[in-house]
Amino acid sequence: MKQLMKNSGWTIMMTLTQAIAGLVVSLLSARLLGPAGRGAFSLGLLIVGTAGFIANPCIYAAANYFLSSKKMSLDRMMPLVILFGGLSAILGSVLAYFGSVWWADGLSVLGQQTLIVISVGAGAFSLSTTMNGVLYGSKRVGMIAGWSIISALIYAGLILYLTQLPEPSVAHFANVYVLTLALDAGVKLVMGGWGSWQHLVWDSQYVQSFLQYGFSVYIGRVLMLFSQKIDTYLLYLFAGQVALGYYSIAASFGEQLWMFPAAVNLVMMANIAARQDDEAAEMTISASQIVFTLATFGALGLGGVGFWLIPFLYGAEFQPSVLPFLIMLPGIIAISSYMLIEPYFQSRGKPMIPVRITFMSAGANLVISLILVPLFGMRGAALGYTLSYFFQLGLTGYYFNQMTGRNMMKIFDITEPILTAVSYAKMTFYSNMEKQIGTPS
Repeated sequence: MKQLMKNSGWTIMMTLTQAIAGLVVSLLSARLLGPAGRGAFSLGLLIVGTAGFIANPCIYAAANYFLSSKKMSLDRMMPLVILFGGLSAILGSVLAYFGSVWWADGLSVLGQQTLIVISVGAGAFSLSTTMNGVLYGSKRVGMIAGWSIISALIYAGLILYLTQLPEPSVAHFANVYVLTLALDAGVKLVMGGWGSWQHLVWDSQYVQSFLQYGFSVYIGRVLMLFSQKIDTYLLYLFAGQVALGYYSIAASFGEQLWMFPAAVNLVMMANIAARQDDEAAEMTISASQIVFTLATFGALGLGGVGFWLIPFLYGAEFQPSVLPFLIMLPGIIAISSYMLIEPYFQSRGKPMIPVRITFMSAGANLVISLILVPLFGMRGAALGYTLSYFFQLGLTGYYFNQMTGRNMMKIFDITEPILTAVSYAKMTFYSNMEKQIGTPS
């Protein structure tokens, strides 16, 4: 647990910096582009992430698993990563380009150059995601966290530079985003193979098992992606680009609460893959209790100030984002809990369990959103978001109980983390008092 908390500390610093940079980007894009422009920019980001993810057969998950469990060495891993990661990056670029042309009218009007930029971004996104698996699997948490902090600061700095332009456009924001993605992918590629570049070994006996694991995870991850984004796609189709602009602000503001669970999720596999089942289950429960507690109190605090903070930060024209944001908060708490439990199934070599969970969750989200979005627009999308994540969390609890015999309700026990925090605070207080007063002789 200590190693998990240490590694989580690095990733928390990383995700905190990324969250701040993301907030800067969100604020400036909203104020400089307005709801319609913000909607177009969000659509571009959506296509980059979706195409890059679909094109990647979960090479990052396979790399993370085989390196974390010590079933493959880095010098044998990197040739596979370079080959399949490069092919995935090319495929991601092609998918993003044609997806922008055929589907996203809001991007096609921006011109050929912007479409090419978005396609390059998808390829860079795919390669960067691949290298995350290598870096976390080889336990180079400090290295990837340090670079990610630098990358986030570079991105925020370039976005701040755009404020100096007379009329910054959606194309300017897209260019900066893709430039940062390309830099990120290149640096991670160098770091991932650091120490192994001079003695790489191509060993074909690993190809089948590597791809087999990756594809077994792939179905679940793609389903999870669509489960997360179905509401956004349907909102764009039924309500248009302006509604997407409002909704994207609600989502990006609320999903700042993902910072801590996302940080712990990144290092869970590396810390539980080699442990016994019981120990891994207990670590999962303990980490999930902490995350659920922080997410709950964070949601209560953020919800309390959201009424005035969103219009204050983004401008009065984004007042329509407030209600969807509030409706989303319970769903954000639910997905935060799922993030901590999902790696347990992966680490036990059971990737098909998350596949089942996300398949059913994606189906539920599709049905709910098809009913609610045409009727209620952004409010319907936000409600579908929350309901589907609660359904997903319930399924996760069922399967976790089936595998471990442990009651899922323990994860929602916020008393244990609170009592532990209070006990630690008291111990620290009395220790400091003793140092200041001195122990009587």
